[in-house]
Order: sequence, then C-alpha cells, then structure tokens
Amino acid sequence: MTNTALQHIVASEILAYNELFAKTEGIHLLTIGAPDFDVPDFVKEAGKKAIDDGFNGYAPSKGMPVLINAFVDWLDRRYTLKYDASQIIVTTGESQGLAAVMQALINPGDAVIVPTPAFPQYELCTLINRGEFIPVDTSNSQFLLTPEQLRATKQAYPHAKVVVLTYPSNPTGVTYSTEELQAFAKVAEELGIIVISDEIYSELVYDQAHDSIARYLPQQTILLNGASKTYAMTGWRIGFIAAPKHLFEAIFKAHQSSTPVGSQFAQIGAATAFNNGDDAILTMRQAYKERRDYLVYELTDMGFEVVSPDGAFYLFPRLPKHVHLDDKQFATQLAIQGKVGVIPGSVFGKGGENHIRISYATSMPVLQESMARLRHFLTQLA
Repeated sequence: MTNTALQHIVASEILAYNELFAKTEGIHLLTIGAPDFDVPDFVKEAGKKAIDDGFNGYAPSKGMPVLINAFVDWLDRRYTLKYDASQIIVTTGESQGLAAVMQALINPGDAVIVPTPAFPQYELCTLINRGEFIPVDTSNSQFLLTPEQLRATKQAYPHAKVVVLTYPSNPTGVTYSTEELQAFAKVAEELGIIVISDEIYSELVYDQAHDSIARYLPQQTILLNGASKTYAMTGWRIGFIAAPKHLFEAIFKAHQSSTPVGSQFAQIGAATAFNNGDDAILTMRQAYKERRDYLVYELTDMGFEVVSPDGAFYLFPRLPKHVHLDDKQFATQLAIQGKVGVIPGSVFGKGGENHIRISYATSMPVLQESMARLRHFLTQLA
C-alpha cells in the first residue's frame, strides 16, 4: 500500500545513534552537525521586527525578493558568482532544496554518482526517485572525487546523469582547491553530466578561500547553500537553489510540489544576515579552526589516522591499528564505557568503514574532556 521505493531506504542512522547514545548518563555527544553558537543578535532583531511589522503570512513560492536579492549579492560578493534573481529559489532549508533538485532531474533508472563517504541523504533522494545510486569510494584519494574517477564511473555507468559534490564535506571536512575544481569541471563538461554542488559549509573554510565549481561550469551546475551553518540559523530553515535558466522551471515545479512557501519573518531575518553578516562568521570560523587543530593533534597522538579537514566542523579519523573492533562496535563501546558519542564511519557508505565521525561543533572544554575520556578508553582496549 506504500511507495515501494521506501522499501530500499533506511531511516537516519545518524539520528538513531545520537538518540541511542543520548540515553547514557553523563555522555559528551560529538554526534550532530549543529553549530553551538547562537544566531547573531542583529539577525534575531530583524526577525522580531518583521513579526511586529506584520510579516507573518506566506512568502512567495520562489521566496521574498528581499532575500533573493540578498543571495544574488552575497554570491557575487563572496565567490564572484554571477546569478540574477530569476535563477534563485528560496527553500525550507538546504535539504529541501536537494530533494527538489533530485526530483526535478531524476527519471527512473537514471544514475547518480556520489563520492563516498557521504551524507546519507544523497542516497535517500536518489532511491526515492527510483534512480540508481552509484557510490565511488574516495578513501584512497584524500576523500576527493578525482576527474579520472568521474570519467571511469561514467564509462562504467553511461546512464549516469548527475554527480553530487559536497565541499567542504560532511563527514570528512575536506574541500576542493580551485585547480581541482577547474580540472573536474573540464571533465564534467566533456561528459555532459550535471553537478549538484552542495556548498552549505562554504563559509567554514580555514586554510584557503572557498571556490565554487559554478564559476567554471555554470550551465551544468546547480548550487545549494543556506543559512544554517554560516549563521547558526538551523531552526530558521532557510536555504536556496541557484540554477541555470534551462533547468530552473523544472526545479521550481518540484519545489512547489513539496514546500511551496516559507515564512516571511525568517526570510527577512536571513536577508539581514546575508546582507550584513560577513563579519559575524569570523568568530565562529576562528573557534572551529582552533578546535580542529586541537583535535587533529590529540587524535594523531593517540594513533588515529587523520586527514586534516579544510573546513566544516567534522573530523573523520581512521581507528588506530591496535583497535580490533569495527567502527560500529567501537562507537557503541566508546559511548557506553567511555561516555563519548561519535558516529560510526560506515554509516556514510563505502570508504567509511573503520572510521568515526567527530563533530567539533561544541565547546573546547567539552572537546578536551572528551579527548581525555577517549584516551583512557583506548588504554583499556590495548
């Protein structure tokens, strides 16, 4: 009686592990990717004022012009991306934007290439639209999908229509350099494949400037971004799609079929953030960088193999060689015995086995205590 595509879909294991581990008294949860900072005060004030001024109804389906224009200006100012208002759709969070884009692009049997380890929603959105999910293990290429891997995968799966790039990545935190994006765009253009570019962590890049593949492949790139990570506005549910004009109408139809309108006051608050918040992210970015550096040092010292992340707020270390547990066993025992919650790497697909994901979107004192607990736990396993 239900959609048969759902038979192949597993409910979120990330949330399941988080809920399971949260039952352990006194545990430090390094499991969820939600900023531990508050929404900037000037953004909250703009939202409150919008409510008081009567902006409490439905917003237009494509989004309020004030926010669409803010996105257009922000993309140009921050990343030299040239869009106009007719190419932007405001979404109810970036995840809803991904769902709409997948629905617009995927016909039954179309293949979607996703470098793994990856956020599980990409597989979910592929399968629910009856597409074929093609994971490409990137654990031997610094967790980056190379142009050579893309070409080989397209040759093996000629019905592949879409490739998803996330950078900085969840769960690994790695990102692409300008040179890597240019090389990737050249091959993607040659192959005629559409790139869904998930850039929700674009403002959380620490050692280089973020660049977007949309600069080099504008007619084949659909860009996703939003306010959740940049301005710690997770509960406001503000995202956007920036799409080539020849794909826009199909995406807009899919958007309208799922979440046709958003809230006015949240969009006005978000417009204030994107127009005036370039400096607001600086404190958060510096704090995340310090946490990253601390964790890389500590984990390496404990024997983990760590690819130092370029951005986001995750580390994805490989378990020490002396540990004879798989990642799910390790995470479960660490939660129960060590009182530290992490996500098993295999949840994120091929290449994630024997890794764990650690979120450092929490305070330094919590991270320091968590590392002390982890170190003690490892001595008990030795």
